[in-house]
Amino acid sequence: MESASSESPLSTVEEWKIKTCQFSNHSTEALAALFSRTFEGMSTVLRNPDHCHIQRALASIEFELSNSLRFEETGELSIRSLMFGLIESLHLTLTHLTEDSQHT
Repeated sequence: MESASSESPLSTVEEWKIKTCQFSNHSTEALAALFSRTFEGMSTVLRNPDHCHIQRALASIEFELSNSLRFEETGELSIRSLMFGLIESLHLTLTHLTEDSQHT
């Protein structure tokens, strides 16, 4: 794997999107589907700056995150809860950035 600094954001996202898609096709793990949806959304945001496409991608991430959390057991802080937090934070960051770009 090349260093992250030598790759474009889109190529890195696309690489991980393919890997997560392959993994989620053979897994019942809820996080796998959520990762796949998140990488798809990030790819859309990077490839197509059209506001409608971005909003659709963000809604898709939000739906998958909400659906995954409904079936997740709550309890102690774990790597799973950190991953859900990371994806939620990424979703909110992308939403914030795209909303800001629409107002400028």
